[in-house]
Amino acid sequence: MAHLPAEFRFEDSDAVYIRRDTVTGDGILSPKPASRGWADFFALRDQAQSAGDFATDRPMNDALQSQTAREEA
Repeated sequence: MAHLPAEFRFEDSDAVYIRRDTVTGDGILSPKPASRGWADFFALRDQAQSAGDFATDRPMNDALQSQTAREEA
């Protein structure tokens, strides 16, 4: 682990991404967003709203069967 000089630190991040610009060759620092991993995923999932009957009237593989029928004809 390396420590950045104060002028290169980001207030809201404990870690950074480092990449090199392929055109200029400059090193670029970007703040790495704080993540709580799975907790963030489940919180987003719980906030998402979807219809309970989403795609229930669509048979799986319908497109595949249609393609197979065209090939056999």
